Amino acid sequence: AAQKLSDDFGTSSLGLSVDVSDFVAVEGAVRETEARLGPISHLVHAAAIPSGKFGFPFTNVPPRDWPRVLEINVMGMVHVAQAIAPGMVSRRHG
Repeated sequence: AAQKLSDDFGTSSLGLSVDVSDFVAVEGAVRETEARLGPISHLVHAAAIPSGKFGFPFTNVPPRDWPRVLEINVMGMVHVAQAIAPGMVSRRHG
């Protein structure tokens, strides 16, 4: 998909598969991205998973089904932001 975007829009891209629940893996992906494409100036967090159950009303999803969802959907966003934001702050851009 990344190569098709590059071809379609005449720009560079890099496709990486990263477990956003693993902060060390996210940091590695950020380092690889910046080494190959330069500093990151934009962040769109789009990694998320469903609980696997119909969630409305809220009581349809028991507590045991939430930890992995929260690890990916909430902590994954935290990991990505924590790995990328310091570079943006130090460059005063992004």
